[in-house]
Amino acid sequence: EEQEEAYQGREFYHEGNLLYISEEYGLALEKYNKASESLTTFAPLFYCRGSANLKLKKSLDAIQDFNRSISLDSTYEPNYFKKGLALFELEEYESAKDAFENSKQMRVQSEKDISLNSRWIRKCEVEIAEEQNALNLKAKKAPAQPVSATTPVPTTAVPASQPKPAPPRTVAPEIKYQYYQS
Repeated sequence: EEQEEAYQGREFYHEGNLLYISEEYGLALEKYNKASESLTTFAPLFYCRGSANLKLKKSLDAIQDFNRSISLDSTYEPNYFKKGLALFELEEYESAKDAFENSKQMRVQSEKDISLNSRWIRKCEVEIAEEQNALNLKAKKAPAQPVSATTPVPTTAVPASQPKPAPPRTVAPEIKYQYYQS
């Protein structure tokens, strides 16, 4: 019976992979969830489920899955990279940077291209610097004396020469297909 459950779990896992490749992330997630009932120590399953959660913008669930996969197999570099993407989505830039750096270090050791990792590390550094600048500005703008209801608040028009805020950043699209060996 145990072997039959494992076999069925692998079938759900493979069906989930096919659905993921077809960009049916919700259905893939359902298959991965069924597979996880019997394949509790199969690291690739949790990586794939985390990837589906990430596509569905379920970043917290994705992080849990990537952490689970890492705990089962700490040598699989894509776990760290995708965990970094999920953390970045949650605006956890310091933690995302750490994950991207772990991924980068593993890629260096295996002599793989690190340009994508380096780009995401720079994005994290920019966001961290912007957060720090915002905190510094907030500290400088703290009023020296409290404003009361009787104190007139000056209203000034914003000059037209003032630069407009930068448009929101977009996340680079991920690779559409995931190839796996069965």
